Amino acid sequence: MRAGEPIDDDVAVVVSTSGTTGVPKGAMLTASALIASAEATHRRLGGPGRWLLALPAYHVAGLQVLVRSVIADTTPVAVPAGFDGAELASAVASLGSGRRYASLVAAQLDKALQDPAAAAALASLNAVLIGGGPMPEGVAERALAAGVSVLRTYGMRATVIRWNRIRSRSLAGFAPTTLAPLMIQACCECWAGSTMRSAPAG
Repeated sequence: MRAGEPIDDDVAVVVSTSGTTGVPKGAMLTASALIASAEATHRRLGGPGRWLLALPAYHVAGLQVLVRSVIADTTPVAVPAGFDGAELASAVASLGSGRRYASLVAAQLDKALQDPAAAAALASLNAVLIGGGPMPEGVAERALAAGVSVLRTYGMRATVIRWNRIRSRSLAGFAPTTLAPLMIQACCECWAGSTMRSAPAG
């Protein structure tokens, strides 16, 4: 949508697109699509946990950290997007025990890997989701060597919008087990496809 256009009644939030295919637009996301995406992500990761909020909440990746936290009944730990190594290590320590996750862009991962304390902190997490464009050459290999469990992600605007479109079609007669893979493909940031690179936890 563009500025001034009406918003559908079931839309929960409008997020600006990156404009990679032209002029940025407003992506209308429903609450049901956001929740479906968050739940699918948790299933792919092995269960809900506590999240590090290192991306602006007005971007869809940061917004989804908040949605996942609400669903998991947890409180995310915030750290500035331009964190230094000490800030990141302290924030990760504040996540406490249990399953712990972070969602970063590749530039943040690259920066963290240059600091031993920050790299060790990321290696202690169950998974680090990386989105926001291509991974710079060598970063995935360095993350692997540092023991960071990295999952490449799809752009959440596109996947959640795709789920909105799929949801609007007639799905009568499909069993939940049949719909689950379709829903995960449409909504889950870390769909296990060719764009994912995973490293074992340290």
